Amino acid sequence: MSNIDRLLANYCRQVRLPWSSHTSGKQRIWFAVYPPAEERRVRARVPQFEAATLEANHGWARIDLTNLLPQWIASHEYREGIFTEPEHFSANSELEDLAVEQVRQACTAADADARRRALDPDGLETLADADGIVCLSATKGEAPAAERLRLLLVQALGSFDLAALLASAGPGAKNKSKAETLDDWLRDEFFEQHCALFHHRPFLWHLWDGHKSGFSALLNYHKLDHANLEKLTYAYLGDWIRRQQAAVDAGEAGSDARLAAAKTLQARLKLILEGEPPFDLFVRWKPLSSQAIGWQPDQNDGVRLNIRPFMAQDIPGGKKGAGLLRSKPNIKWEKDRGKEPMRAKAEFPWFWGWDEATQNFAGVGKEPDGNRWNDCHYSIAFKQAAQAPRK
Repeated sequence: MSNIDRLLANYCRQVRLPWSSHTSGKQRIWFAVYPPAEERRVRARVPQFEAATLEANHGWARIDLTNLLPQWIASHEYREGIFTEPEHFSANSELEDLAVEQVRQACTAADADARRRALDPDGLETLADADGIVCLSATKGEAPAAERLRLLLVQALGSFDLAALLASAGPGAKNKSKAETLDDWLRDEFFEQHCALFHHRPFLWHLWDGHKSGFSALLNYHKLDHANLEKLTYAYLGDWIRRQQAAVDAGEAGSDARLAAAKTLQARLKLILEGEPPFDLFVRWKPLSSQAIGWQPDQNDGVRLNIRPFMAQDIPGGKKGAGLLRSKPNIKWEKDRGKEPMRAKAEFPWFWGWDEATQNFAGVGKEPDGNRWNDCHYSIAFKQAAQAPRK
């Protein structure tokens, strides 16, 4: 048993124990102690810690303070002085207050969500998916998407006519559905209809591995933060890969192709999590020092910009131009209309004569052209250099 397996096993035993009535809130704190070298492995297993916590009927909220200090320094009025004379640096209670506020906000949101579920009048809230990840095949102990959707429809409508629902699916129902089951519709038609209904700014993303009977999942974009994309990559898809490997070992026909497709998808998702071009996020109205590193999307930037890493390269067996998506939304990252007002070259180099090709473009000329490009790419190293305090 590895160190992390042992840590998880100990946590599972501990979290199942009831709290003592004599234990105060401040005493209800556990620390997971592990070598620093195991940090990445522990983070990859966080979804399993979450699952164990929820199974023990405890609440769960994830608060990541990893970037609290660098973000605080980067936004500090005297950040250059801090690095020039670090011996005079003192955060006093300011940094502690920021950490406390982040924890308080997360706990408040979790409490509000719990109260909302408790007050749910129609019972549908109990069918909502907590992490916004719904796999089309049974995965990680969860029922298939079609089965969960059927249960929701029965509870919401009492009874329903599947043929009538499929016939009315999509905007205007211009194209008659060819699906015979809910599963067929979810796999082959839902995402394209969803894109059309929401003017090609989908908030539910259908990711797949390009294999007709391979891994597919519906993702709630509004919940797709770094932690949940990790969960999809290592927990849900990891479970599918283990099952396909077992099928290969058992000599099951077709399992080798499913395994290969799933591993290809997992490798691609890891690249998106990392965020090197062409799988990087870029937002033209944000300075270079504020550009996201890795999959750290700002929901306020919108679907158009945040979906780009998932459409950066097609997956074998997928549709042309769709990337990892089941079908291709009509989304482009061409130059927007209008001209940008004067922006500093160091912070907004893309407004200074980008040639529509150069990666890590640093700007040219003495005057900006103000063109509003949206398809620039910047490496992690280039972003980190821009975010490092200047000396």
